[in-house]
Amino acid sequence: MSPLVKIQNLSYTYHTPKGETKTLENINLMINKGEFISIVGPSGCGKSTLLSVISGLIQPSIGEVFLDKSLINNDSHYIGYMLQKDHLFEWRTVYRNVLLGLEINNKLNAENLEYIDSLLKQYGLHEFKNYKPSQLSGGMRQRAALIRTLALKPEILLLDEPFAALDYQTRLSAGDEIGTIIKKENKTALLVTHDIAEAIFNKKLLYILNYIIYTSNKKVQYIFLDCIS
Repeated sequence: MSPLVKIQNLSYTYHTPKGETKTLENINLMINKGEFISIVGPSGCGKSTLLSVISGLIQPSIGEVFLDKSLINNDSHYIGYMLQKDHLFEWRTVYRNVLLGLEINNKLNAENLEYIDSLLKQYGLHEFKNYKPSQLSGGMRQRAALIRTLALKPEILLLDEPFAALDYQTRLSAGDEIGTIIKKENKTALLVTHDIAEAIFNKKLLYILNYIIYTSNKKVQYIFLDCIS
């Protein structure tokens, strides 16, 4: 079976007036359909940069990224992207927020509206669809953001620390809810986080990216070490 996503010899370098900063170096990764993979690493190690490259928002300095055997480009509608903040618009209701992607892509047809309605019912937001985002809990807002992402039926979901803005207890429950929804919808997902506990929770594969561990005054650096739980 061919992987859904294949990252091959990927490197990325930022260019600034002060010089070059290499963020990613020689990354190789394959993601199969239906897998939920986590990448964990400290701030500044290149996690978000990796997602930006996979999504086609920026081009790699070296290497290639394939989605279903085709080179990634920034026009791809096969990728759903959840950021650290839910970015729900306060002047729109929950329902109009989850429709936003469909509106932008001119896909407000009967089939997609029915799909949205079923997602809202299935994941406990239907009775709140006329609420404003400020009237929802943090976990409910994240569910709404995920439904908005699922509306376009992406092949893969990229999750860039989507629970970082939540308090610890809400982060645990929201992470559990989002993980359950993704599995139930049979979606492929890639999560990046700096929280190891969050990364290993309900995930099959864990990758550690540029993570530095200190033991007995010795520094050991792990670069893209995969662990199967």
